[in-house]
Amino acid sequence: MGNIIVVIKVIGYLITIMAIRDALKMFRKDKSLLKLYIKWVRDWVWALLLVISVLVSVGVIISLNPPSWLKFSWISFISGGHAQNLVTSPMTSGYVPLVILFWVLMAFSLPYLAKMEEIMFREGVIDLGARIKKSIIFGMVHMVMGIPLFVAMLLCITGFIFSIRYCKVYRVLGSEEALLASTSLHMKYNFILITIGCLLVIFL
Repeated sequence: MGNIIVVIKVIGYLITIMAIRDALKMFRKDKSLLKLYIKWVRDWVWALLLVISVLVSVGVIISLNPPSWLKFSWISFISGGHAQNLVTSPMTSGYVPLVILFWVLMAFSLPYLAKMEEIMFREGVIDLGARIKKSIIFGMVHMVMGIPLFVAMLLCITGFIFSIRYCKVYRVLGSEEALLASTSLHMKYNFILITIGCLLVIFL
């Protein structure tokens, strides 16, 4: 079982490296996305509220001891219950210099990775039914990273909130600005989550 966990962690490192590589490719084409950290400042407030809502929901669900099918993930299935998110494997290493390096690289990459997902799941999707469908797919796709089913279900709701942000801006400023707006909220949400995770690993 220990060998399986090591393999899972190695796969996580490789996925993280590939994600950062893809972000670097996008950076060479468009350096302006990094400005999203200071654009639409109010998105930081909404992102923080969204992170708090998700973390509280996760805590409540875990405290209620949900049925095993809700806690299912492919990683826990093959490793006998070991919980792991592939993308955050470097963060959970416990080695502080690596955690800091992971945070710096992800902080740089997040605007680009978020935009990739927004193009896939939000761009041009205005109809309510299509938005719901895309949001469900958005949440469920994250199970590939090894998260439990109930977390993926929460991400379906998060994805729908991103689509609300997209549609509100789309109706006023059009598709291009709407894509940047949903990317902004998505990126800030991810940044807060990863920052909290890294701080907990370093100081706890």
